[in-house]
Amino acid sequence: SPDPARALVGHHVSMRRHPPGPRRSRNPYRWFRPRHGDRLAGLTRAAGEHGPVARLPHGPVWIHLVSDPELVREVLVTRADDFTIGRKLRATRRYLGDGLLGSEGEMHRRQRAVVAPACHRDAVERCVRVIVDRTGSALDAWGDEQRTDLRLEMTRIARDVMAGVAWGEEPGAGPPPALDDLAAPIDQLENATSPAGRIAMRLPTPAVRRARAAAARSRSSVEAVIARRRAAGSEGDDLLGMLLAARDEHGDPLPDALVRDELRTVFLAGQESVSNTMAWTIWLVSAHPEVADAVHREARDVLGEGPLTARRVPLLGSARRAVQEAMRIYPPAWAIGRTATREVGLGGWAIPAGANVLVSPWVTHRDPGLWSDPERFDPNRFAEGGERPDHPFAYFPFGGGPRTCIGSSLAMTEATIVLAMLLARYEVAWAGDAPVPRPQITLRPEAGAPIVARRRPVRAVATAP
Repeated sequence: SPDPARALVGHHVSMRRHPPGPRRSRNPYRWFRPRHGDRLAGLTRAAGEHGPVARLPHGPVWIHLVSDPELVREVLVTRADDFTIGRKLRATRRYLGDGLLGSEGEMHRRQRAVVAPACHRDAVERCVRVIVDRTGSALDAWGDEQRTDLRLEMTRIARDVMAGVAWGEEPGAGPPPALDDLAAPIDQLENATSPAGRIAMRLPTPAVRRARAAAARSRSSVEAVIARRRAAGSEGDDLLGMLLAARDEHGDPLPDALVRDELRTVFLAGQESVSNTMAWTIWLVSAHPEVADAVHREARDVLGEGPLTARRVPLLGSARRAVQEAMRIYPPAWAIGRTATREVGLGGWAIPAGANVLVSPWVTHRDPGLWSDPERFDPNRFAEGGERPDHPFAYFPFGGGPRTCIGSSLAMTEATIVLAMLLARYEVAWAGDAPVPRPQITLRPEAGAPIVARRRPVRAVATAP
């Protein structure tokens, strides 16, 4: 007989309803407090206490937390058509328009097909020169002892790299949007997860006005880039060129507003993923000198042999493994929300139509039943023959299925190169207290990433080919 957990739940299929979980309390939002790691600790505790499918109160609604790797695959891949995006991604439309993050269904599939070539392996290889060039320029401007917020520095580098990916490799091809103009609206997206917050997003408070103004400025700056490209009379082979050359099902070009929204979405996603990944990676590496030394020695040897090309990036294995392990412990996309489009069964439990479903890399990546000593930073887990779970969804920092992060290959390549180049030139020490995770739409360190970088006596320099 068919597995009832994979069947649609209806009147003719007997399933247990209401997965286990805590009862409502006087504070129905207590499982999802936004600051000081309470939300993360609450989710981890709920999975440990109530099992692979847990039902948690969140104000007037319920959140169904799914943490078992096979059930995560059900939600993201096997039964992806039974779910659509969650409230937070849907709310990105308010500030990013109709870009890839907030689109759904057939619209999302068409947009993804247009954007995918710019993120393909061949395109990523062409981006290596841009990554090396922009990273080298940023590090050249540092002194012998540099005190800085690494997250902010990495955001600048990632923004410049995305400018090269989006509309040409040369710095003069067009100014990227200001950092705050893309980042400011992120704070407002937290409100999308509660009914009171969604009302607050519509009120003209100072924070809402600032977010709206920042979104308007970023729209204007990207529209100016599109106008310059159209005036030049050539499309080009970058992301902007691909979007301008794309045609819809009727053979008509994409509206400029949609091209603008796609570019802004790619910019925001590229900045957030790399800057947060680098901040957490440096925090962990700086606390483990043996890992920092291994990355330094390898980077010194590889970068000292000449220009870093796409073909030689795989030689930076220590740097890549450090990034992978950092993304296990501090995944930038710490939670992925979905909404059930119809009644489904997961793990023997009935999930009603319209239910909020949450899969969390943070929770699954820290499951002691899957990972040995999960709080320990050990990049060797990702070495060949390393001790890690076999299931592909025991580790999913970029999501999975038809909505897998489209820029995952570019993000991993960029983070690997930046880490290698940084540690080849500098000894890096954390200059503040232990960072507190702030789980918003991405996982940021609450107080940034303060570091002291001291130039090494022997300087290894990577140059663009």
